[in-house]
Amino acid sequence: MSLPISFVRAILLPYPKNAKENEYNSAIQRAGAFPLFDTNILLYIEEYYSSFPFADKNIKVKYDIVYENKAPFRPDSIISINDNIFVVSHSNAGIVLLLENNLRGSLVSKRIGENIVSKPYGLGFDKKRNLLFVSDIDKRQIHIFSLKDYSYTRSIGCSNYENKQYGIAVVNDNLIICDRNNNRLQLFSLETFIFMRSIKTPKYKDFSPFTMCYNHILDRLYVVNHCNDCIYVFSGDGTYLYDFYVNDDRHHLRDIQVSNDGQFLIILDFEYRRVLIHRCDDNSYVTSYEVLEDETVSFPCGMCLHNDSLLICDTYQNRIVRISKK
Repeated sequence: MSLPISFVRAILLPYPKNAKENEYNSAIQRAGAFPLFDTNILLYIEEYYSSFPFADKNIKVKYDIVYENKAPFRPDSIISINDNIFVVSHSNAGIVLLLENNLRGSLVSKRIGENIVSKPYGLGFDKKRNLLFVSDIDKRQIHIFSLKDYSYTRSIGCSNYENKQYGIAVVNDNLIICDRNNNRLQLFSLETFIFMRSIKTPKYKDFSPFTMCYNHILDRLYVVNHCNDCIYVFSGDGTYLYDFYVNDDRHHLRDIQVSNDGQFLIILDFEYRRVLIHRCDDNSYVTSYEVLEDETVSFPCGMCLHNDSLLICDTYQNRIVRISKK
């Protein structure tokens, strides 16, 4: 377990002179907040902590290969659930690979849903109902499995040719799906598995949702856009809030995760083969890490947090790379 990392930042808080005193009592009483000279601005010095090790710019990281398959497996997406690792490859029909033993020692693999899943891509899970979700870009559906015994439960979604489901996120009691071809998100109820509505943005034609993650602490849904490589931000109920580009530069973003403490975004940029760390509250850039020490990673595709490490799908090399603190 990593020790908490301490951060300090200064925040300027507007303090209108004509405002009622009790409206700003809470701001004034915050530790370190005081008037800035003879202005209507309060300067607030904040110290906060995070147990997310990759937010520390000064840490040294190490790389190792935790799974490698000589056969053309081409892992696309990966997820950590209850210390088990699920990996899928859209180029291997009907395969969902389960890596057990907590990535220690020999790895045990198990195939599930071989006769159901055609071209899997996105992965998600519902902790409350103990369900695993797999998106199928060939059948245009979401397949649902029990996490108790990995048995198939049902499939949802329209098999319409125009639909093509990619990333998945469980948000409260809803399942949200990236429907890239139709420039929208699809929202399904997890109580009834009925389609509820579509979620779009003001920039409808530019919206091409690919992967996403949900920050349950801030109630924010972060969606990676496939078309223009920016990130769209929604509230948990699907309300569009804003969008932003990563670090004021052009990247080719592939996947996104949020740290367990809800303070940081982890963004996978496969064009430059690196992982970018941004703050969740103001989207500011913190630091970045190369996907591997050498030039051998040709196509980093999916990623997930697993304990205190990052697992990266190196698609063309048929392997999974781990980044961890030295």
